[in-house]
Amino acid sequence: MIPREIATLTLIVTAAAVFFYARSISPIAVATASTTDSATSGTELKQPPATQRSQVVVEQVAPKTVEPAPIAKPAPVVAQKPTPTVAPTPPARPTPARAPSSKNPDDAPARTVSGKVKRSTDKSLSPAFGPLDSKVQVAVISDFQCPVCKRAVDATHQIAEEWPGEVRVSFHHHPLKMHRNAEDAAAAALAAQMQGKFWEYHDLLFQNQRALDRLSLQAYAQRLGLNMDQFNKDMDNKDYRARIQTKHKLAEKLGARGTPAFLINGKLSVGWGSWNGFRGQVQRELQQVRSLVEQGKDVQSVILERAKANSKDEASFLLYRDGILKPLGIAR
Repeated sequence: MIPREIATLTLIVTAAAVFFYARSISPIAVATASTTDSATSGTELKQPPATQRSQVVVEQVAPKTVEPAPIAKPAPVVAQKPTPTVAPTPPARPTPARAPSSKNPDDAPARTVSGKVKRSTDKSLSPAFGPLDSKVQVAVISDFQCPVCKRAVDATHQIAEEWPGEVRVSFHHHPLKMHRNAEDAAAAALAAQMQGKFWEYHDLLFQNQRALDRLSLQAYAQRLGLNMDQFNKDMDNKDYRARIQTKHKLAEKLGARGTPAFLINGKLSVGWGSWNGFRGQVQRELQQVRSLVEQGKDVQSVILERAKANSKDEASFLLYRDGILKPLGIAR
């Protein structure tokens, strides 16, 4: 009976040994299987030596670090100055001073400035454009409160520009009694002339005919930057007022009882017809003078000859000669 018990014990011990041996090798199988899944994660499993199969060590292998290639620095950009564009020079031509005061072509053309027609700077003479010894002398007799005179403003400025150096246009005060502010406006314009701003003031008065009271007249002077103390003094100057009245009486004696009126080398016309009609009168007179000058006569004698022929009688001629031409040095 003893051998059987020994045999049974031997079997039990052998089975237990096999059981524990199987359990000791199961982690190795698991570790071996995980090496396949961790191939992409950088984890490597190292098989333990045969003498240490019961202990498996798993070591983490750090992924290799690849340094990026250095980025080349861009070359510095040097700003280049753009090549300037030179615009072609336009041809020289007269420039319009301003739009005409009326859209009706019968009233006046657009005013132009050629640079060839100069203003008179002699304060003792009537304001004018053009040289003293021009072949045609155009005297404009006007009233700042007259609505028809306003229609002839552009013609007054433009006529000397039509024939630079051959036509002179001058302004002569003729304030009508029926216009209560006309004389004050004329005195204010004369005061502006004393400061070299007659034509600028002239335009302001015609642009504002409904406001010619004293305060308005002073406001226009301030707008032009005139010396107001001198302006007010000259506006009330008795000698200047007498000068205006002398012009007024001369106009009436010559037959200009209304305004506007024009004397073209002594030939009187009263009222305003059209720009073309006015320009035509000046052009015909200029042709007459040119023809006589071509015959060898001097300009001053021709002007006197034409004035005599254009006046309605000897008395009118003498008035025109003494009142209009003598101050210019044309007649003695």
